[in-house]
Amino acid sequence: MSKLKAILKEKGISQVQVANALGVTKGAVNAHVKNGIRNIEVAKRYAAILDVSWMKLIG
Repeated sequence: MSKLKAILKEKGISQVQVANALGVTKGAVNAHVKNGIRNIEVAKRYAAILDVSWMKLIG
């Protein structure tokens, strides 16, 4: 399970909710769930919405 998927599950947040908050498509979020986040700036955007450290999302 990817780090992002685990955090979404833990917090009870859907990919659609994250996509809406970020202003991106569900497909974009799904790609990060499947493939992980490798960009620090992207990780920081997710981290702000999910209220976690961006370092927890990288990889």
